[in-house]
Amino acid sequence: MIVKFFLPIIIILLFILAFIGGPDYYASRSLKELWNIGHILLFSLFSYYVVKSWSSFLKKNMLYQIIILISITAIISLIIELSQYIFANGTPDLSDVRRNFVGTALGFLFICSIKNKKLLFFLRTLIVIIIILELIPVSLAFADEFRASSKFPILSDFESKLELSRWSGDMPFVRSKTKVLHGKSSLKVTFGTSKYSGVFLNYFPSNWMKYKYLKYNIYYSDIDTLYFTCRIHDEKHEKSIQVYSDRYNRQYFLVKGWNEILISLNDVKNAPKNRIMDMANIRGLGIFTVQLSEPREVYMDYFRLE
Repeated sequence: MIVKFFLPIIIILLFILAFIGGPDYYASRSLKELWNIGHILLFSLFSYYVVKSWSSFLKKNMLYQIIILISITAIISLIIELSQYIFANGTPDLSDVRRNFVGTALGFLFICSIKNKKLLFFLRTLIVIIIILELIPVSLAFADEFRASSKFPILSDFESKLELSRWSGDMPFVRSKTKVLHGKSSLKVTFGTSKYSGVFLNYFPSNWMKYKYLKYNIYYSDIDTLYFTCRIHDEKHEKSIQVYSDRYNRQYFLVKGWNEILISLNDVKNAPKNRIMDMANIRGLGIFTVQLSEPREVYMDYFRLE
C-alpha cells in the first residue's frame, strides 16, 4: 500500500526539489550537506520503486538489471544537472552524480535477489560503508555548528580542527601551535600578492546585538608595518549588489609581536552609508591585504565578542 500510493508522491516531491536546485552559497554547512544526502535518499527510493513496481524486472539477468538502472540514473542525473545550470544558475556537480549512483545501488541491492549469498552480503556491506562515509561531512558540520553555538560569544579560537571549515581564503591556512595567545592553537595565515588576499569567517552565530566589541589578536614577526583591511557585512548586504559603502571596511596595521584588534560594534552598526547594519544577522567577517609586494605570514587567534 505504501509503495503503491505514498512512495511515488514522495519521489515526485524530491525530484521537484532536485530540479529547483539546492541551498544557495550562503546557506549553513549542515543544510548544504543534508541536501547532498538527499540525492542518495531520492535515488534509493526511486530505484527501489522501479524494481518493486516492474514485476518482470527481477526476472531478467543481473547484467540487464544493472545496465538499465545505470542508464536511467545517468539520464536523470544529466537532466537534473542541466536544469539547475540553465534555470537555477547552478554549477554542475559530479559529486551529486556520484551520490545519485550510490542511492541507486542502495535501493537496488536491498531488493534484488542474487543466488550467491556471500556476494550479496559483500555488496550490501560495501554500500553501507559508502553511505557511512557520505554521512561524515554532515555529521562534522552539525558537530561544529553545535560547538560554535555552545562557545559563543567566542567566534573562533582554533582549538578544534573542525573550525577550519568555518573559514575560507585565497591562500593556504593551517592550525598552528607555534604562536598562540589563547588555548593551544592559532591560525597560521599567509597573505599573498594578489590584489586582495586574506581569510574570511563565513559560519558563526550571527546575532551580535548584545555585544559592544569584536576583539581578535594577530601575531606578526616582521619589522616593517603591515596594513590590512577588516570587513564585516550583514545578510542584507550579502543578498544585494554588495557595494563598498554598504558594509564595514576599515584599515588597521600590525607591528612586530602580538597585536590586539578592537572593533566597536557601534561603528559596525553605523558603517553602511544609507542604513543601519542588522546586528542580529551578521554574515561575514573578512581580513585581507591589498596587493602586497611579497607574501607575509601572520598568526591569528581568539576571535570573540565582548
